[in-house]
Amino acid sequence: VRVRQSVALVEETGMQEVFFATDYDGTIAMSSEKNAKGIGVPEAYEFAVLEVFGRGALAAYRNAGRLRNRSPRAVVVELQGWGFRAQESTDSLTEELVLAKMKLLTEEVGKPVLGSDELWPRFTPGFKEFWNFLTASGLPIRTCVLSSGHGPFILKSFELHGVKPPDVLVTDDETRVCKPPLTKPDRE
Repeated sequence: VRVRQSVALVEETGMQEVFFATDYDGTIAMSSEKNAKGIGVPEAYEFAVLEVFGRGALAAYRNAGRLRNRSPRAVVVELQGWGFRAQESTDSLTEELVLAKMKLLTEEVGKPVLGSDELWPRFTPGFKEFWNFLTASGLPIRTCVLSSGHGPFILKSFELHGVKPPDVLVTDDETRVCKPPLTKPDRE
């Protein structure tokens, strides 16, 4: 209903363009859900923390509540604050963490969802129809995905589901190269 109201507003006011932006995980796709191998974003983070920082860091990461909706850089800063590879470059360690996580996740796109014949990561119910409506409406609507995730993974999931990718993609890949890196504040 709100989309139709927005479309009507565009038509009535003669706006040149509407910008629609949304998050990815839990809004577009359920990438935290496990695939048939038992791998989702939370498991990929644990794998990456173990690979980059070791068993002690993985135990500390788990005890502290795991990912908690944070960027890769925020995870690295917390682990360094606890003394894990504290003398090394935060930027370099963040890149290592992202590469380890993405190596695992990218290979899993298109594999079955645990207990289902659907493909991982599944889109949230109704998203594909909604997105297709937006992008095929003929109205001047620009789409954007904002995410602490990663562009190649997000774009691969759009391709998997046969959906037009967003016009604009702003992910952790773009924000972590800013000086200083852009991060959202912790909710704690």
